[in-house]
Amino acid sequence: MTPQERLDLATRLEAVVRAVPGVTNLYRSGSLVSNLIGDGAAALGVRAAAGPLITITESDDRIAVEASLGVAGDVGSAVTLRAVRAAIAAATAPVAVSVHLTVAYLHDRE
Repeated sequence: MTPQERLDLATRLEAVVRAVPGVTNLYRSGSLVSNLIGDGAAALGVRAAAGPLITITESDDRIAVEASLGVAGDVGSAVTLRAVRAAIAAATAPVAVSVHLTVAYLHDRE
């Protein structure tokens, strides 16, 4: 997969994930350190400041998708994560995909 194809897939998956009921927000995936390094690189002009919030990596015969989500408390994390995983699998079929999801924030809708 070319870098442009990876970018296009990440952008498309962002829209897919945002459309899942219970997803309230997306956050940049990765550790605090990697995000700080990325922000520093963007500030220096080495890397584009804006980019997809979903991370796509490749290994042999599959792709790995990583996303950090805000989840609506009234829908529930488990239900939302299952729905996001299914939506990503459907959007990437027939390619084998591993999905790593993190609930970064649980939004209380009062």
